[in-house]
Amino acid sequence: MAWHSRLTSKLQEIGFSSSATDASLFIFRQGKIFIYMLIYVDDIIVVTSSNDAIDKLIQKLKGDFPVKDLGPLEYFLGMESPIDMHWDEVKQILRYVKGSVDHGVKIQKSSSTLLSGFCDPDWAGDCPDDCKSTSGFTVAPRLWCDNLGATYLTTNPMFHGRAKDSEVDFHLVRDKQLASRKAI
Repeated sequence: MAWHSRLTSKLQEIGFSSSATDASLFIFRQGKIFIYMLIYVDDIIVVTSSNDAIDKLIQKLKGDFPVKDLGPLEYFLGMESPIDMHWDEVKQILRYVKGSVDHGVKIQKSSSTLLSGFCDPDWAGDCPDDCKSTSGFTVAPRLWCDNLGATYLTTNPMFHGRAKDSEVDFHLVRDKQLASRKAI
């Protein structure tokens, strides 16, 4: 996809950075202005804190790409934009979160070697849209590794074909390791 490479270069030239976890997401931050750009095939969704920023972005892209502003997002990948019922559900969730900020799972030092997990399932839920089951869980394990190859992978950002399936997980672990400056 030569156009994707051209677009990526142009966005970086403008000041966007690529998301570390999603190759189709680009982020721009300058002062109080935020722009998130999600690219799917030849469609682009732009979310911003400033309408002027969208206009300026479109003008910058028009010099290199055929750009057409289709206005506010109404439909994307089989999902319609939120309706009042969805906003009511979002508000209900936010009220719940606000009222339960002091609730949670306390993780503390223990002499036990038992791996504990906590789960909160909601079978078939009460959402009128899809009646899907939802659940949440948390597990706090300490990971031990005696594999020299795995240890080397955490310090070497270069990947080889044999490790492609673990690349995303590796980046997460490596970033956490670098941020905490702990040796693995």
